[in-house]
Amino acid sequence: MGDASPITDYMKFELTWGYAPNVAAGEDVRIIPVTDTWPADVPRLDFWIFDSSDLYIAHYDADGTWRGVEPRTDRGLVVQANHWRTAALNHAQAWSAYLHRHPSLIARLPPA
Repeated sequence: MGDASPITDYMKFELTWGYAPNVAAGEDVRIIPVTDTWPADVPRLDFWIFDSSDLYIAHYDADGTWRGVEPRTDRGLVVQANHWRTAALNHAQAWSAYLHRHPSLIARLPPA
């Protein structure tokens, strides 16, 4: 399956200038390519989970403007978020592998 959604200018920036320094610093950045269908076991929800126990749900306006995060302590939701994370990692590919499928992105990387 190829990527179905075009890569927006912001995503080009994020995938190169945004992630490259983080990867260089040792962060394990992974990408789920958006194809014809989104993985059923991965919600379209932005969340952060730290130490498998501290959960924060990110909120955005309809236009994509970030509104902040909401800490969630419901243990059932925290457990579910751990399952979502595992599913997302199973569907994702390493940042470098994703970039190599998109040579135009490699050309946009910041100087090392």
